[in-house]
Amino acid sequence: MAKIPTPRFNLKPDTNLIFLIFRYRGSRVQISTRENVEPKDWNDNKKNKTHPYQRAIEREGQPDLVRLNRQLDHLAQLCKDIYIENGYGDIHPADFKKELEYRAGFEDRPVDKFTIQFVEPYREGERPNDFLRLYVDELIEQEMKTSTLKPLQLHADNLRRFAKDEGVFNYDDINWDFRKQYIQWMEKHRFSLGYGNKSLTILRHFAEKAKQAGCHSNNRYLGKGWTVPAASDKGDRIAFSQMELGRLADLDLYGDKEIARDLILIGAGTGQRWSDFSRYTPDHFRTSPKGVPLLEIFQRKTGTRVVVPLNIFPWLVPTLQKYDYTSPALPSQKLNELVKQICQEAGIDSKVVVVDQYIGMKPRVQKSRVEKWKEVSSHCCRRSFATILYWEMGISPARIMRCTGHKHESTFFKYVGIQDEENAEELGLEFQHGRRIEAAI
Repeated sequence: MAKIPTPRFNLKPDTNLIFLIFRYRGSRVQISTRENVEPKDWNDNKKNKTHPYQRAIEREGQPDLVRLNRQLDHLAQLCKDIYIENGYGDIHPADFKKELEYRAGFEDRPVDKFTIQFVEPYREGERPNDFLRLYVDELIEQEMKTSTLKPLQLHADNLRRFAKDEGVFNYDDINWDFRKQYIQWMEKHRFSLGYGNKSLTILRHFAEKAKQAGCHSNNRYLGKGWTVPAASDKGDRIAFSQMELGRLADLDLYGDKEIARDLILIGAGTGQRWSDFSRYTPDHFRTSPKGVPLLEIFQRKTGTRVVVPLNIFPWLVPTLQKYDYTSPALPSQKLNELVKQICQEAGIDSKVVVVDQYIGMKPRVQKSRVEKWKEVSSHCCRRSFATILYWEMGISPARIMRCTGHKHESTFFKYVGIQDEENAEELGLEFQHGRRIEAAI
């Protein structure tokens, strides 16, 4: 096995400058060390075993000669490091020389947008010149969908807040110890488990993008278990019943409240996500050859084509007709605020069990019983459609999934919610009406 080449140092007597020479694989690198020494203080004789060869002769009262030798030893080690890191000499001499100049501090390494630190502290009114900002700016220029871009922006801001509180960090700092520190910071700020795990996932996404851009070669953040597993405690899945939707339909409302209620009815009656039921146009509706009114749409999130009958609920078609089969406009945040007020007015106040989980090295679980109207949102619409058809109407999961666009039953059953109290009540009614459950033998 070949030996690693040894750097040489030559003194030019006419200038007293010391030059480093490094030969490897038939290549030669020569660079000025920016150091000089008097010839009388330099050992250039191999036979002189009293002092190190090609080094300054260290004498008492001359500490500058000791410092000089330490600098030469440092440059020699840098040469070996560059040689080894580049496949034992698989590097062009010009690139070798340039890298040596950067590492020795002879020249400043050019700073492009990807060699700036990974994140800078968040400063009010300023836009930090860091990788995260530049990366997000590129995505904006590429006209990335707002629904995808917004979480990246939010979690980039979280990392800046973290840097302001805990100190600036760079690419190589992102490892499992850093994960622990970030989790503890999120725990202090009471991040929910879902939101905290999303932030951890996006942190690793940012690190991967930085690595792909050639910013670093750090792999110490990879591996399973990066996010925090949820506790097994589950609350009630919040969904409207047929009766509750009927109450909403019967309310006498006007203005934004009327629009909010109608959007909830449209979403619950068609079983789609907010991103879909908020954008219906007349082109999404048609009548089948046998006269059944239908919704046909390609879901925005998955691209799945779904066809849904519109005659399941008596109030759906009249609601759609009110707006000429075009979803009325209302921001989702405004909708979620108003729907709570509307449900309170409709008396949707049965108690539900809510389990909140907060981020930590182990999730912190908080349980409570609250009025149902406090927990409703636009997401209840899709769940309500599946729950009503499955539990109240007895439709098979396979047929419902064709309408909701679910691919797997395991995912579908996460949407189908029935409260423990309702389940106990239904089971009690089975016995109350003389129907018995016989144990299988």
